[in-house]
Amino acid sequence: MKPSYIIVAACLLAGTGPAHADLDPTTENILLQGLLAGIAGIVVVLRLYWERLKAFFRSLLGKA
Repeated sequence: MKPSYIIVAACLLAGTGPAHADLDPTTENILLQGLLAGIAGIVVVLRLYWERLKAFFRSLLGKA
C-alpha cells in the first residue's frame, strides 16, 4: 500500500464533522424492550432445562 493512500485516508477521516445523533424516547423504549425480552428468554430457557443443568453440574462436581 502506497503511503499516499494512507495520507488521503487519514485526511478524509480527520475531516468528518459531528454526527448530531440523538436517541428519541421511542428508541429508548425499543432498546429497553429488547433487553427485557432477552432476560425473559434466558429465564425461560433456564426453567426448561433446569433439571439437565443440575445433573450436568452435579456430574462435574462428582456428586452422584
